[in-house]
Amino acid sequence: MTKRDDLKVEVQKKIEAEVGPLTIDSIEYTVTHEVRGTVDGESVAVVVTQYPIGENPETYQGREMWRVDVLGGDGPLDRVQNPQESLALAFDSLNWNRVKASLSR
Repeated sequence: MTKRDDLKVEVQKKIEAEVGPLTIDSIEYTVTHEVRGTVDGESVAVVVTQYPIGENPETYQGREMWRVDVLGGDGPLDRVQNPQESLALAFDSLNWNRVKASLSR
């Protein structure tokens, strides 16, 4: 079983024990990394979501995929709309000019 399968079983058992029958429509197993800091005094968070290899066969044919969200103090500055096949491609998909413009306001 994959980690995703293990998590699905654990969640389903707990919800059904506490609330009632659960029909699961979908599940994605991801690993999220958050890096927080400041740029020129402005709060910035970069949230990197990794879809591990072999864990999401329905959506990504089990390939490892990556998504990046850049957040400021007032919300999203830019994000990768569709996961990319590498972290480098996900970073390249961001509109860095939009991020810079939002931070300089």
